[in-house]
Amino acid sequence: MRGGDRVGLILLILIKKYAEAQLNTVTSKKFMKNEFRSMINYETVIKEIPRLDKKITEAMQRVESHIAVLPIVLTHGDFNPHNILENGVIDWERASYAPLGYDLATNISHIFFFPLNNDFIFCRAIWSVVRMDRWPKIQQWRYSQYEMILDQYLKGNNLTEFLFKYQQ
Repeated sequence: MRGGDRVGLILLILIKKYAEAQLNTVTSKKFMKNEFRSMINYETVIKEIPRLDKKITEAMQRVESHIAVLPIVLTHGDFNPHNILENGVIDWERASYAPLGYDLATNISHIFFFPLNNDFIFCRAIWSVVRMDRWPKIQQWRYSQYEMILDQYLKGNNLTEFLFKYQQ
């Protein structure tokens, strides 16, 4: 097994353990719109790109109508390969309660294997685009990326297909 393959396998095993552990945190809590919006930096994206306010609000309302029915679990909020070490998951300062599947669907390794991935990809796009003002060129590039994703989401297009085609 090559080094990269071994790392990928270890990552998948750790993600599976995380998902199993997360299933043990299902609560009786109801979906909390404001808590979820805070976790994904919804208000920040509105402030940073005010010209998209109406579209972002429309998309967020659609997301919330879809994910509000999911079980609520303890959620990392920034679950990605950079926060997964062989001995566990780090960087829990953004932890919150959110719909089951958010962490896994937003993790690069698993983003395409969950039925609500369009909703979660859109939410991860919000998270990824904000607070980049220290790097204005990257910020502008991410804003343009985000606007394309926002438009595709509002049209009901498959974001997975769009992102694959766009990146080619």
